[in-house]
Amino acid sequence: MKLEEPDLQRISEVLATYGPTLSPDEVAALLKVKRATVLGMLRNDGDNPDPDPLPGYKSGKLWYVVNAELLEWCLRHRNTTL
Repeated sequence: MKLEEPDLQRISEVLATYGPTLSPDEVAALLKVKRATVLGMLRNDGDNPDPDPLPGYKSGKLWYVVNAELLEWCLRHRNTTL
């Protein structure tokens, strides 16, 4: 399935309802995956590391994802399976 312009507009509109950063829980809700999946995507660990991992930042024990970077990442991965 290829994303069309209205789909891209919708993604932007949904992300605009959040602040400048998102928690792993918020990212999980948006991507409709489990929190553990998001944390794995942020850590990029496992047997097959992704060459383009989910961009995120860790401060102490807390992860956060920059809204604009999430949008860019989603657009790069729009025709792939998570």
